[in-house]
Amino acid sequence: MAWSGVLEQKAAYWRRSAERYKATSAQNGSLPRSDWWRYEYCQTPYLMLASDEYLAQRWLDQNRNNVRLTAKGQIAPREDFSDAKGMFGPLFAHLVMEFGTRGGVPTRLISESNEMLGKYFEKGEPTGVRLFNGYPDYLDGVIVKFGKREHIEKMLNEGEVRVTPSSFYSQASLSKAMHDLESEREFHHPAFDAVRLGRTHAKTMTGFAGPIEDGFIKETVRCPDYVLWCACRDIDRRMPDDFNADAALIIRKPDVFASRFGTGLRKVWPGVKIKVGPVTYYDPCSFIHRKEKPVHLKHFQFAYQREWRLCAFPTTSQMPADAFNIKLGSMSDIAEVVVLPA
Repeated sequence: MAWSGVLEQKAAYWRRSAERYKATSAQNGSLPRSDWWRYEYCQTPYLMLASDEYLAQRWLDQNRNNVRLTAKGQIAPREDFSDAKGMFGPLFAHLVMEFGTRGGVPTRLISESNEMLGKYFEKGEPTGVRLFNGYPDYLDGVIVKFGKREHIEKMLNEGEVRVTPSSFYSQASLSKAMHDLESEREFHHPAFDAVRLGRTHAKTMTGFAGPIEDGFIKETVRCPDYVLWCACRDIDRRMPDDFNADAALIIRKPDVFASRFGTGLRKVWPGVKIKVGPVTYYDPCSFIHRKEKPVHLKHFQFAYQREWRLCAFPTTSQMPADAFNIKLGSMSDIAEVVVLPA
């Protein structure tokens, strides 16, 4: 993208808007949270040079995270949407502001967002609502594995768990809820000054050099392949449809499970390093997590899954080519199975 008079006018508009928010804050002593988010964007309008396609995908990715299904099968906003420490309130506000300079949020994106929600009701009552009938909206302190009944019951009775190389999830044939490049993460560095100077390539403050796309230098951070096992940190009622599941294993004691899993993996790879815990969701346009390894870091488009994962790091020579199963023994003392009614 070449710098133009239109872009110069747009940059001037954001500067004037920032001054107005600054003056209001000085006059009133503070700003409402939503105005503070807008002020942040006016100061650094990082999406100003992004293509319409880039904005559209970002809109759909954030929209996927803003709602949940209640125990009654109703669509409801996520309570953490406007959390002062969360990313989605600011992310939404920034997108609306940038779209506002381009004629508003395209109606097709509204339609696509509605279609995404509509898929949960294609067969009437959502699968997750039927699966967790009688359960509360939330379950704290658990991890939940979704899957087919035969596999979930094997997990309960025999402790059979599937260990998967991270590279497996790069397969294009996987569903959108599963497909990801687990060994790499992208960070998008704004390149305003370089574009203004007419450059098509630039270097980031971290020393990475690359082409400018959508107004960003897109840096990819990679790590060696590893193996992992994933679950959800709640009985989210969207998951069964997303993962084509008719059953779920609710593990009431995640720490005990992790200990048993670690013992099982060390029988395969003695002394192997293991990392356990919740995934951190990040925004490629933010650099808060830039120095973190990709292992427990995922794009915010997956944040609604609230993933918990166990990762192990065998040596290159030990790394399996394919997924394999290990058995941890009965888990009936720490878990329960929920099956979709016939």
